[in-house]
This record gives sequence, C-alpha cells and structure tokens, in this order.
Amino acid sequence: RKTACLVVAIVDFAPDGFIGEQAEDFLDSYLGKIHQTATAVRGNVDVLFGAQVWVTFNANIACSDPANTAAGVACQLQEALGGLNAAHATAYRFALGIASGPALVGTVGYSRFRKMAC
Repeated sequence: RKTACLVVAIVDFAPDGFIGEQAEDFLDSYLGKIHQTATAVRGNVDVLFGAQVWVTFNANIACSDPANTAAGVACQLQEALGGLNAAHATAYRFALGIASGPALVGTVGYSRFRKMAC
C-alpha cells in the first residue's frame, strides 16, 4: 500500500544547554505539538529517537492521501515549531523530511520485536 513517513528533527539539539526542567518542558512541548498535529489527521507517531520523531501515514492507521497529508502536517509543524523557539527563548532549527511510496507494512519476522522504517 502507499504510505508516507514524515521525519522531524531538531538540528544540533543539545539538551545540556538547558537546566533540568527547562529541557523537559521544551521536549514535552516539542513532542506534544508533533503528536497533536499528526494525530489530528490520522498520522501515527511510530519512532522517537532522541530529538528525532518519525510519523507514518497509512501504515497502521488508514489515510486516504498519505503523501499530501504528510506534507500538510510538515507545513503546520514548520510554523508551530518556530513558535516553540519564541516560547522557550531558544533558536533551534527544525528539519522536516518526507518519504512516500509503496511499502510493506505490518509485522515482518519475529512478532516480539517491532521496528518501523521508511
């Protein structure tokens, strides 16, 4: 089936630049904004890897137009994540990338270990 994967990352993220709760507050806001924006249009947050997040569309939750939906989420996040810098007095850059096309989705191999990749 046709799927899309949106990857969102903070460029040069260094949590040690924050003090204690500041890092936690920033990451909570960052991850919360991605989750809220993606799930509103049937995206699924599949992978969290440090400050990198992978969101899939039409992999395990049906989505009629995964590529365009991922692009729309990326545009919304570009604006929303820029607002995080203002709210937290930071100047991080955010990288967004989209891969789309046919994919084999579901459990492949041993069902106790699950990873997704685009």
